[in-house]
Amino acid sequence: MGHDRWAGRTAEPVALERPRQRGHLVRPGWGNAAIVGEHIEGPDAVEKSSYYRTAAGPGIEELGRLAKGDSPWCLCISTDMNPSSSCPKELYDLYDPASIELPPSFHDTMEDKPNIYRRLQQQLWGQLSIAEVREGMANYFANCTLQDRYFEIILDALDKTGQADDT
Repeated sequence: MGHDRWAGRTAEPVALERPRQRGHLVRPGWGNAAIVGEHIEGPDAVEKSSYYRTAAGPGIEELGRLAKGDSPWCLCISTDMNPSSSCPKELYDLYDPASIELPPSFHDTMEDKPNIYRRLQQQLWGQLSIAEVREGMANYFANCTLQDRYFEIILDALDKTGQADDT
């Protein structure tokens, strides 16, 4: 690896080694990446989401345990969600991809930017159709809404345990 591997790189896109699936980026040397995660259906979709199972849910359980004690406590509940994380379909459906406006910089040609930015735009993001970009943005917005739901559930747990006014 090292400097020799990167020294000859230009802003020109590298040809894709294989066709890509809709909603995925082919990243040479890094593997494919989905831009839209799985959409979970059902009335308990929030509780089925991976970050509820691994972060918010266990955190709420710990909150209940800590609230029963007499000692001061500190609890951090966080996720490492990304724009393509899975989310409840009901939240994704709140955002119509066709109505999402692209930012003014979306069509920037990057001519006055360093080559690395142009290469990323052309080689990675240039693979996507406008519809796919909007679907990815809708998924990102849905995941932001899911984070809000987690926070609401945590605030409710604080109320139920009598900790809301003392935290």
